[in-house]
Amino acid sequence: MPVGSVLIPRTSAGPRARALLVVAVSVFAACGIFGPPPVGVVQLLEAFLTAEVATTLSFTVEVEDEVGRPIQGFPVTLVPAQGSGTITPTSVSTGAMGTITIQWTLGTAAGIQSVRVSAGAKSVTVEATATPGAPSEVRVASGNGQTGQVGLPLSAPIVIAVQDRFGNHVPDVGVHFSTDSGLLAHLLVISDAGGEAETSWSLGGTLGSQAMSASALNLTAVQVTATGIPGPPASLVVMSGDAQSGVVGEALAESIVFEVRDAFANPAIGAAVDFSGDGSADPLAGAADDQGRVAVTWTLGTAAGSQALEAAAGSATAAVAAVAQPGAPASLNEVSGGGQQSYATATLVEPMVVRVLDAFGNMVPDPPPDRLRRST
Repeated sequence: MPVGSVLIPRTSAGPRARALLVVAVSVFAACGIFGPPPVGVVQLLEAFLTAEVATTLSFTVEVEDEVGRPIQGFPVTLVPAQGSGTITPTSVSTGAMGTITIQWTLGTAAGIQSVRVSAGAKSVTVEATATPGAPSEVRVASGNGQTGQVGLPLSAPIVIAVQDRFGNHVPDVGVHFSTDSGLLAHLLVISDAGGEAETSWSLGGTLGSQAMSASALNLTAVQVTATGIPGPPASLVVMSGDAQSGVVGEALAESIVFEVRDAFANPAIGAAVDFSGDGSADPLAGAADDQGRVAVTWTLGTAAGSQALEAAAGSATAAVAAVAQPGAPASLNEVSGGGQQSYATATLVEPMVVRVLDAFGNMVPDPPPDRLRRST
């Protein structure tokens, strides 16, 4: 005979009596007289569960039958979700009030954690909010190692995370920012709901590595670094080669050296420099080296006298001057006294006056006497 079934004996009683006996047996079965009644509901008695990560909380579950009566002695199993800590015990039977009270040690990850509670064919998912632990560390979440122009804000903010010992981000913690290089938009920021605090950083005027720090409570501060690169050209300075003297049409003995600087007087490395003026420059354009300098060879123009060469880098300009001296005598130009007639041995009435010119027509002053000859 199947378990839980009841044998109703044959009797001389009438049909009415036999019907009453069947009803009575059915009632007894529903009341659990012949075994536990079917589970109607499994329910959590607490309204809300919350605790710090890796700590223990307790909760109570009630098991009722289909008409809402507590079921005593009914087996219940409990299975935590992955990452949701541990349960003690994982299998237990309900007490006299149809309840069980469970100790639940939460996992180490902040957020919603859950346990599946099953009794017969019914189950319920119990959830708890695991909150972060005490602040244990500050670290750079993002913004470290950027490169930016001196004097300007970096392209991305500096984001600092406050964490507990398990790496969960902790909100509502004051984070202090400080630097000796440039300016910070905020010196104190409270970590947000995600446990992060951020500020923007405008670099100082120095090229190369710059640093700022972030700290919270008595935790070890963290350092953030960035690399400052030059700004656009703001000035041009003549370093050497100005005020030379040379021969027309020839290159000056010394190269002209210009230095390009940004607004903070840093060398504007790589800045493009163009040259223009009298004569010709070699090269016509150049790029500033790692000292911000560019050198040019200046070949003077063909006109004797003062000449100029200008350098331009962006809106910055600078100029040098040189004195162009005439070249070697190349020709004579008659000024007066020509066309006179006289006896062969007589002296002309008017003296002969000529100019000594170089190859470009510039008058050569005080030509050497040996460079002049008399012709008849």
